[in-house]
Amino acid sequence: MGLLSRRRKQPRIVKKKKVNGPKKISLNQLDPNIRRHWDKKKSVQENFQHMGLTYNLNPNLKYTDDGKKLLIDSQQQWNKLVQDKQKRLKKEAGLKDEEIKSEDEEVDVIEEDSYDENNDYFKDENDLNKYDLKQLRKKPKLTELFDLQSAKEFKKTGKKLSSDDASMMKQLINKYGDDFKKMFKDIKLNFMQYSKGQLKEKYRTYQQFIQQANDKKKN
Repeated sequence: MGLLSRRRKQPRIVKKKKVNGPKKISLNQLDPNIRRHWDKKKSVQENFQHMGLTYNLNPNLKYTDDGKKLLIDSQQQWNKLVQDKQKRLKKEAGLKDEEIKSEDEEVDVIEEDSYDENNDYFKDENDLNKYDLKQLRKKPKLTELFDLQSAKEFKKTGKKLSSDDASMMKQLINKYGDDFKKMFKDIKLNFMQYSKGQLKEKYRTYQQFIQQANDKKKN
């Protein structure tokens, strides 16, 4: 006697509800003033433009005419802010007006019909501080942290301690010694907010390097 045929269980098919798009608005639903000036031969965008209305509140900044105009205006405003900032800094530095004008002529100004999509135009006004050299945070050199011989040895060892961390640890050690709790709470010097364990590890690496450098000097 053969095996009984088993009926296969068909998979359950769940039909998704059809999502209808936005319903078209007829002219009878529009405002009477808009209906009066509406031209059926023109597109919706052309009718809105003819009546001085905005068709899209969020235009594509890259491909639409309105978006490109916004970009060009923002680029021009950014260049103006940069030039004003540079003029003010140069006047504070004591440069003459003739030198300021000659240097301003070298600055590239965006023409009305030009558009550069690679330009960084949307920036915070605080970014203008990068033109003030006094406010730039200089990266400390190894020769400032150690002497010349120690700096060479520091590069050879390949310790996992950057020059910024070495500078930070030097200031923290001079101020707190080996008190990692106070180091952790000092937000100004410990600007990267390292934990107590991380500070302890960096302290150990820093001290090991100093010890190795001193031993080589004696030899």
